[in-house]
Amino acid sequence: MIGKLPTRMLKGITVGSLWMYVLALLEGRPSYPYEARKLIKEKFGFEPPIVTLYTTFYRLEREGFIRKEEGGHYVLSEKGREALREAIALLREIARKLEEAASQPR
Repeated sequence: MIGKLPTRMLKGITVGSLWMYVLALLEGRPSYPYEARKLIKEKFGFEPPIVTLYTTFYRLEREGFIRKEEGGHYVLSEKGREALREAIALLREIARKLEEAASQPR
């Protein structure tokens, strides 16, 4: 890719959409924010800023997408599970539309 677009695009679909990555991780198992940071790097190839990650956990908990269990780890709520399913469906639809638009003759 050329220019700054790839960097901006990558930041937008990683750090800018961090909530989706957190929900996806918590779908698999409970986690602490510091642990999630390591898992995001391993599974998705980027390391979110720690303050941004903690803020994301706090916001997701406040909005009912995740909940903090006894012991301090977080788990996905049913509301979070539904949001994750909707996000995945939306991303698939966006990818389909991009492929469709790119393959149309000019």
